[in-house]
Amino acid sequence: MKILKYLLLFIICLFLFVVIGVNILKYPYYHNYYSILTKLGKNPGLNEGFVPQGITFFNNHFITTGYMGTKDNSRIYTINCDSGKISYFPLICNGQDFKGHTGGIQYLNGKLYLANENTGIYEIDSSLVFQKSGTVIDIKSPIPVNNNSSFIFGKGDFLYVGEFCNKKYPCKNFISYNKTKNSAIVSKYHISDFSKPVEVFSVPNQVQGFGIKDDGTIVLSTSYSLNSSYFYIYAPEKITKTNQTFDSAPVYFLTEPSKIIKAPAQSEDIDIIQKNGKEMFITLFESGCNKYIFGKFFFSNYIAGLEF
Repeated sequence: MKILKYLLLFIICLFLFVVIGVNILKYPYYHNYYSILTKLGKNPGLNEGFVPQGITFFNNHFITTGYMGTKDNSRIYTINCDSGKISYFPLICNGQDFKGHTGGIQYLNGKLYLANENTGIYEIDSSLVFQKSGTVIDIKSPIPVNNNSSFIFGKGDFLYVGEFCNKKYPCKNFISYNKTKNSAIVSKYHISDFSKPVEVFSVPNQVQGFGIKDDGTIVLSTSYSLNSSYFYIYAPEKITKTNQTFDSAPVYFLTEPSKIIKAPAQSEDIDIIQKNGKEMFITLFESGCNKYIFGKFFFSNYIAGLEF
């Protein structure tokens, strides 16, 4: 019995030693990431079975969405930036339980748009997320788009809807340019017409989020499994308009990135906010949820602000 006690104590000490060591080493390893990071608030729902996927900002609130690692319905969370108050809203679809993989969320012109893997996007009135916490929201029927609708971004009167792609989750939107072939796309739609895109961007695999700065710079958030995340930054000159079309829309191909930022595992959707007169990208990480757990030991429980 005494041997087992000492063995257990040794295992606990070894575990703590590893965790503390990794937490120290992550700062030099991900130096470029931590050098541009501002922690903006708490990533909600991580201890409630929520697996966060999407993030946007509206009316002084961060708004996140995701699915549940339990058997509960998918949810939207809101976080008041002044008070820190957190509210959540279970989702239904046309009166039926909704447990879809809501991969991205975007506020645009009074509406919230949800991207749900493989079914399309959903449009809801943004006022619905300022009701009493726990109120059920019906997202109604999806709007079909021309890709697997994994993430979403908005700017002006346009929505950019993109798809996640890798060997396990293949896409079929193949575009080749200059001896490089991609199978995933981001489609730009005017919010008055989702029947056809106005532009299509050919992107690499494992993209979780997409955003465009005012100067035209594109940033991609990429991650998968326990591997490091990467943020790929493409200056306007790295975004090539090809002579091709896709669904009658002109095709843009992202060539070599201008800059790459390595970051902790499992970065997700991104949005852009204005902070101190500058554009700041916001994102979150799913690694701290109960489904994956490991991020809890490395304090990946925050909403990240990144200035690229």
